[in-house]
Amino acid sequence: MRAGAAWAGTVALALLSAACGHGAAPAPAPAPADGAAMGIADALAAPAGTTLRVSGRFAGWSGGCTGGPPRTRSDWMLVDADGRCLYVSGPVPAGLVPPPDAASNGTAITVTGRREASPDGRPYLLHTR
Repeated sequence: MRAGAAWAGTVALALLSAACGHGAAPAPAPAPADGAAMGIADALAAPAGTTLRVSGRFAGWSGGCTGGPPRTRSDWMLVDADGRCLYVSGPVPAGLVPPPDAASNGTAITVTGRREASPDGRPYLLHTR
């Protein structure tokens, strides 16, 4: 078989596989169309760089996220009722007591930020407001 024909066959096979969805990553859950906040599970599955509104419970520094904080020692945790945990890097929302004080732990909040990934691939939310 000539090199050009082999190359064309490889390209055709790759295009066919892509069209059929073979090897493609599953699409992440879409953000709510009405601007409503999503849960932590959907935030964890969202692609990096996506701006999200995420609801959960403030957990300060004791929420059960694995590994250390992704950006700074001041990163805090947002948790849900199923034990999922998402680090948040940025200021603690107004009205909450920042860690290490646990007085605000368990308070229901919604946080807006950009979904990012730590150098080792762990998702976190870069709080923007």
